[in-house]
Amino acid sequence: MKLLFLLLLGMASLRADTGLQLLVHTPGSSSDGPSAGATYSFPDTAVEDGSAVSFRLRNTSTTQVYLVSAFLSSNSSFGISGTSLDKCIASGSAEDFNAAFVPLAMGLSSGALQIAYKAYPVSSGCPVDTLPNFDVMTLTTLQGNGLAATLSVSVTDGGSSTQLRYGDTIAFGQVAIDSVKTLTVNVKNVSNGPLALPTPQLISPVFSQPPFSLGSLSDLPTTLQPGADASFTISFAPTQAVLITSSTLELGTRQYPLSGIGIPGAGLQSLLVSYTLPNGVHYNVSTASPIDFGSVIAGSSTKFTFTVLNPQTNFDALAVPSAAVSGSGYSLANVPFPQTLKPGEQASFDVLFSPAQAGTAAATLTIGSLQYGLIGKATGAKLNPVFQFTPATLASQQQAQLSIQFTDAPQASSIGTLSVSFRSAVAGIADDPAILFVTTGGRNMSATITAGSANATFDGQNSLTFQTGTTAGTLTFMLSFADGDSYKKSVDILPSTIQLASAGATRQAPNLVVDVTAFDNTYSASKLLFNFYDANGNAMAPGGITLDESQDFHQYFFGGNAAGGAFALQAKFPVTGDLTTIGSVDVTIQNSQGQSKTQRLAFQ
Repeated sequence: MKLLFLLLLGMASLRADTGLQLLVHTPGSSSDGPSAGATYSFPDTAVEDGSAVSFRLRNTSTTQVYLVSAFLSSNSSFGISGTSLDKCIASGSAEDFNAAFVPLAMGLSSGALQIAYKAYPVSSGCPVDTLPNFDVMTLTTLQGNGLAATLSVSVTDGGSSTQLRYGDTIAFGQVAIDSVKTLTVNVKNVSNGPLALPTPQLISPVFSQPPFSLGSLSDLPTTLQPGADASFTISFAPTQAVLITSSTLELGTRQYPLSGIGIPGAGLQSLLVSYTLPNGVHYNVSTASPIDFGSVIAGSSTKFTFTVLNPQTNFDALAVPSAAVSGSGYSLANVPFPQTLKPGEQASFDVLFSPAQAGTAAATLTIGSLQYGLIGKATGAKLNPVFQFTPATLASQQQAQLSIQFTDAPQASSIGTLSVSFRSAVAGIADDPAILFVTTGGRNMSATITAGSANATFDGQNSLTFQTGTTAGTLTFMLSFADGDSYKKSVDILPSTIQLASAGATRQAPNLVVDVTAFDNTYSASKLLFNFYDANGNAMAPGGITLDESQDFHQYFFGGNAAGGAFALQAKFPVTGDLTTIGSVDVTIQNSQGQSKTQRLAFQ
């Protein structure tokens, strides 16, 4: 037995068919998705906006099902699309379709998604014509709540403006090949509060160079106040005589299909211009977007072969007077013009892109009265830079030298940017402000690459000086260029014991004062040990004095300190009696890497 069915939306609710399951399917997913249930509710949706869902109808019966057609209900706030017509669905197979809720007014709307079916013998195959006398059952009830309108979208063609609902098609009509038609889309905030304006996007999955294009969006605001509006443009520049419908304008969740018909133009406008890449891939030329030559290494060249065809559908021969290109780095070769092309005849020539230096280069190709934009990007050859440091092993609290050399001299001159970044090895410490280039006082500076030179230069010098800071971690130097090329070198600054910079001892009656300047690149300084000696160098009783200053060091390092791991400490020891009997002192400081000890410091 075979079932014959169709989809429709109505208000009837009859019996269910356990052999057919309606599922909420995610397009692209390998899974069918959950059951739609007795009621499927769309999210609350503003008037003129829309919400969509993809359904999958799975045939779980042991017989075939025949899908006839889809119908819209009397409630035009719901719609169905994407179903196949006159298709038999085998047992275990499925068919996907879409349903949308596009409210016309505020308030609740509902409609029954129904199926019509009839017993039909499998031996007869799929029916040619729709069969009468269907039984009807309800798959699910669709519900949605319409909210007050937020954005009002319209399109203007010439002086005529048309309001757009979710899913409405923006039609360009007939446009001559190599001509451009531009429409204006207006978006207005009709709500009572400010609204974020989504960035318009064109979705053209089947085109590498789509005939539709968006105009500049640089002046489009990100927010619309109540009553405010904004506009942008969409253009259609067909390259072939055909109906084109495979593009969609997306405005946030709103979707508007685009359609246009390319027709032959008059005179040279009716010529079909195409080009072939070096790898043999062939494209039709569109005036809607420039012809992209891609990236080429400066000093080398790439060639596109252009073909001009007088279509067989033209009645007259067409005289092509000339071809020319304007723009640095571009040239023509094997130009056959002037030439008269009869219907069906074609002629080809080459456009070469041979940039001399890195950067983006634009040009205009002119064929008779026709003009096409060209664009290309020149990059430098891979430089393979060698980052050389002096000293070769870096440590904290250094002023070190960096030079950049090239194993192969660059073929082209360019200006790059050298930057340094830092990743701290100390938990809770994000950065060290002492890490910088001495010349600029910052972390970026220009690097000049000269063709034929084995070294980069920095303000005319072959090397630069930088500070390593006082925090353990990793320094990363990056040489980057405007074309996107970049080269990195990372160097570790290892954790170390506390490094003593200076120390001194003085008598300031009635105190003995000890001053120490040092840095701890681990931020873990803790215990201090002071050993005192008499005037003859003998240890004094009661022996060393130990202080645990872990809490004070932690508060200093992690309490908004802007000096990295550097610190200065002063210890005062009150003395009763003759200060001159105490001749010297030494200090030991401990951190997570071990101990550091000063020399004996004579009291002054």
